[in-house]
Amino acid sequence: MRSIDLLRENGTEIENEYQFNNNENLGVIFSGFGYTYRNPLLYYSRNILFDHNIDYLGVDCKYYNDKYFMNLTGDEQDKYFEEDIKIIINKLLEIERNYRKVILIGKSMGTTIIKKCLQNEQIRRKSSAIFITPGTDWENIINVIKYINNNILVIGSFRDKFYNIKNLSEIYDRKNIYTYELKEGDHSLETNDTIKDIEQLKKIMEEIKRFINENIFGD
Repeated sequence: MRSIDLLRENGTEIENEYQFNNNENLGVIFSGFGYTYRNPLLYYSRNILFDHNIDYLGVDCKYYNDKYFMNLTGDEQDKYFEEDIKIIINKLLEIERNYRKVILIGKSMGTTIIKKCLQNEQIRRKSSAIFITPGTDWENIINVIKYINNNILVIGSFRDKFYNIKNLSEIYDRKNIYTYELKEGDHSLETNDTIKDIEQLKKIMEEIKRFINENIFGD
């Protein structure tokens, strides 16, 4: 696949891949920290987009392989990440105007990027979103999505230490927020039982497919 121009001021590139076929809807997948669009939850989400003739953009900040980033202090890493998000959103603002609807899909760290996207009125206007295993920013994400009317699917596990937090109940009474919650599974929604993980992955993909069908093609 080819990539678009997502350059930082220091000349390095935010890794990405795309497949644009002049379809009317766009899917954007944001990788987690080390969990990329090559890993099962995002790889098969991408394939569902392809199955539905939805144009695709995948973004991986790839900090796990960035020595400069890993040597920064915590505050410096946060600032670096915020600058990357600005670059991503500015590019998405250029792209999304060509599409009828946008579906945003993110894993862990990628859900923070979705949060920022949904805080932009232009992007929010035509977007629905899938949050897969939100990470350390989950409390702040809830404080954003509970006030907007975009349709949202949240996928998490009660065994994931990042998921089960005190304000989780605040999204349950929101009619536009759908949750698919597992009793077992780590932050990658895996149990160390291969067959169970495959069966669980299939059910997760069925939920994602249903959500995409309803929100991209439902009208």
